[in-house]
Amino acid sequence: MIDAVAEELIQRQIARDGRSLLQYVGESAPYTPARSEPAHVRIAELAREEQEAIGRLIRFMQRHHVAPPVLGAFPSHFTTINFVALDFLLPALLREQKFAVTDLEHSLAALPESETRHLLWGYLEMKRRHLHAFEEMSSVAHAH
Repeated sequence: MIDAVAEELIQRQIARDGRSLLQYVGESAPYTPARSEPAHVRIAELAREEQEAIGRLIRFMQRHHVAPPVLGAFPSHFTTINFVALDFLLPALLREQKFAVTDLEHSLAALPESETRHLLWGYLEMKRRHLHAFEEMSSVAHAH
């Protein structure tokens, strides 16, 4: 059994990241000039890795007999980005990752030592790797 605080934290991560801008961009096809194709491929990889990690959170909840949140549709305001260049999306993806890392770090600081904390610590490490990848892609995009 997981406690209510841990359950709420996992629920929030699943809901937020399951319908994040990264997941939306991973499922859409933003305009990508040839010079940005490596970033497009990398973003798709990051989205897939995050989706797999979300799946692990969901399975963890199910093993503890807790229903995961229903994801529903992506936020409607994401549809306004369907026809923009990938270079335009990178700053927003970077901001989203920075916020997600900071928020999860703060939440984990208050979570007592537990199986849930270890699970979410691994999730945080993935988010940090993604943040670093977005920082690298942004610096390359600005160099062009």
